[in-house]
Amino acid sequence: MVEKNSQQSESKNLNNEHVIIEKILAGDSQASNQLIQHYYPKIKSFIYFRPGNYFDDIEGLTNEILLAVLQNLHKFDYTRGSLSAFVYAITRNKILASLKKQENRKLIDTLDFPDLDEFESTSQNIQSLENKDLIKKALKKLPVKSKEILYLRYYKEMEISEIKDVLKLSSNYQVHNRLHYAMSQLRKEIKLLEKGGE
Repeated sequence: MVEKNSQQSESKNLNNEHVIIEKILAGDSQASNQLIQHYYPKIKSFIYFRPGNYFDDIEGLTNEILLAVLQNLHKFDYTRGSLSAFVYAITRNKILASLKKQENRKLIDTLDFPDLDEFESTSQNIQSLENKDLIKKALKKLPVKSKEILYLRYYKEMEISEIKDVLKLSSNYQVHNRLHYAMSQLRKEIKLLEKGGE
């Protein structure tokens, strides 16, 4: 009897999901909200209690995942699994992508530009400087965005167009602007260190 009730309950939930999905695909915002309200706490808890993972903005990541679910809902195939499995597959992919992004940010944040001979030779703005330790200290003080673009341009020797694609900027002009600003910050930090600043 319990098994029969359980099967009926699962069937009822699946039928409800079918209806909700059809309504969402038809543009029903109320159905979209219903799906969001159902999965929001589940996804948030899944992220929060995932061992060894620390996210600065769990709510933001949860919203990003739900948006991805709604945007990809037309790809959902009833014959290949449940809606829950579909949602958690997207959740897992988004979590992994977010972790990779955080790891890349941490990598950039701790870069010390070990081959400064190469860095100086490719950057006409600072190649006249002789104190490599000073440059390394100044680089460490820069914001992540500035450190990142200097690393890509002068250490990895990427072209402007390549940097545009990597940083997902809309134009080469934006790359030049960010690069110019980063170099200005670097020169400022070097001058402060030369004056004895920490």
